[in-house]
Amino acid sequence: MQRVLKAMLLMPEAAPCWLLSGWGWGAGIWQIGKCAEPDWQSASQQRLRCQVLQLTEATLELQLQRITADWTSPVHLVGWSAGGIVALRLAHDFPEKVLSLSLLACNPCFYTDVHWPGVAQCQGQQLQTGLQQHPVRQMQAFLRLQCEGEAQWRHLYSTLKSLPDGLLSAAAYPLAAQLQWLQSDYRDELRRVAAASCRKINVILGAEDQLVPQALAEYYRALNCHVRVWPATGHLIPWHFTRLWDALLPSILGMEY
Repeated sequence: MQRVLKAMLLMPEAAPCWLLSGWGWGAGIWQIGKCAEPDWQSASQQRLRCQVLQLTEATLELQLQRITADWTSPVHLVGWSAGGIVALRLAHDFPEKVLSLSLLACNPCFYTDVHWPGVAQCQGQQLQTGLQQHPVRQMQAFLRLQCEGEAQWRHLYSTLKSLPDGLLSAAAYPLAAQLQWLQSDYRDELRRVAAASCRKINVILGAEDQLVPQALAEYYRALNCHVRVWPATGHLIPWHFTRLWDALLPSILGMEY
C-alpha cells in the first residue's frame, strides 16, 4: 500500500475514473467514502476522480449514447457485471479515450454454451418472468443470489436490502428490457480490445460467484489479461471497496505488476 500511495503522489493530476454499476444497482454498492483507511482515501481522491454510472436505458446502444454524449477527456473504466459489458463496448468503440479497462465479475457471453461457462438460459428466463410478475420479490431473490458465497452472506444480504441507493426499482428503471443485453455475445469485442490495447485488461472474479463462474479465468488469461480470482467471494466485488482498489490502483496508475 505504501508503494501505491507513493506512486499516487507523483501523478501530475487526478484522472477521471468511471465506475459502471451492474444490472439493477445504484451507486451504494461501490461503498465510496466508506473506506477504513483515511490516508488511502484522501490520496485516491486526489489522483482519481471516481464517478458512478448507472444503467438507466432500455437498450445498450441508448446507454452508450447517453454516456458518450458529453465525453471529452480520456478515462479509466471499471465495469462490474453488466456494467463491464458497457465498459467493454466503450473500450472497443472509443479506444483513444480509454486509459485502462478493468472488468469485475463480467462474462462477455453471459449464457453458457458447449464451450463456454455461464448461466443456463432457463435461469435467465426465470429472472425475466419473475421480474414481470413479482418485481420486488424477484429483485430480493436476485440480491440473495449475489450475496451467496460471501462470508456472513446473510448479514450482507440484510445490509444491502436497506441501502437507500442500492437496488434499483423495476418500476422506475427498464430492468426487464436491459436483460436483453445479456443475450448478445461480446467475445469478439473482448478479443479485439485485448489484442489492440497496450495495457493489460484487469479482470477480477469471485471464486464463489453464482452468476459468473471462475472457470472464465482461463479464457481471460488466454487473452493475456491480468486475472485475479478472489477466494470466498461472490458476485458483489464492488462492495469490497478497499480490497478492490488495493488490487486495481497499481495497474490504473501505470505501475508494474
